[in-house]
Amino acid sequence: CCSPACKKSELKAADRALRVKMKLEIAKSQNDDDAFRCPRCHELFIRSGWYLKHRGSYCKDIAGEREDRHRRRHVPTMIAAQEALILSNYQERILNLRLITVKFKRIAGVHDVGIKLKKGDNGQFRVSSIDEAGIAFQSAQVDVNWVVDSAHIEVGGLKSRDITIALNCFESTLPASSVLVVVFRIPAPRVPYHGSCRKGLHKGIKFLYHKEQIEWLENSVFVEGQKRLRDKDA
Repeated sequence: CCSPACKKSELKAADRALRVKMKLEIAKSQNDDDAFRCPRCHELFIRSGWYLKHRGSYCKDIAGEREDRHRRRHVPTMIAAQEALILSNYQERILNLRLITVKFKRIAGVHDVGIKLKKGDNGQFRVSSIDEAGIAFQSAQVDVNWVVDSAHIEVGGLKSRDITIALNCFESTLPASSVLVVVFRIPAPRVPYHGSCRKGLHKGIKFLYHKEQIEWLENSVFVEGQKRLRDKDA
């Protein structure tokens, strides 16, 4: 047939056969970079541009979009996610309850930090002693047996450098323009004995007397175990 319609159909068939042949050749190729297969509809593409356009505009993940909408709009799911976030923040806050951040600045006439450390069996560095002539003693914010968690230097309100925790890391002189920031971990309090809280609620009354009152009572009321005045008169 020599009609234009027949020629057009033959060209379409030849083009279709050529495309099928190319796809088969690509599928048989061992090089993964030669072909791009869509994981959703399993369509095969020769060029990455066509593949990306197909993924971005035409082939949509309907199940994934439905799941996203469910996560954004489903009230029980939203409440569960919010409760999980609250629980995570609470657990983190409980872990950091014993952390205290102390900032040391130079005082007039005092240049040394004055903190001496000791290394425990577990590898932690604890405060062994505090020099009375140091900045730490003057600040009245540090106690013995506190564990040093981390430390760094600040200049102008910005973190300058970290300090490696060692036995003599706080024995140097603090520069005038620097601020030493130390994070301490307070030791866990001693577990009280059984029943101590119940007994602590009953407060006893204690009578305190001045020295003059005691002398008058001994001279006027009781002398060597003998009463001189009646209780009412006294």
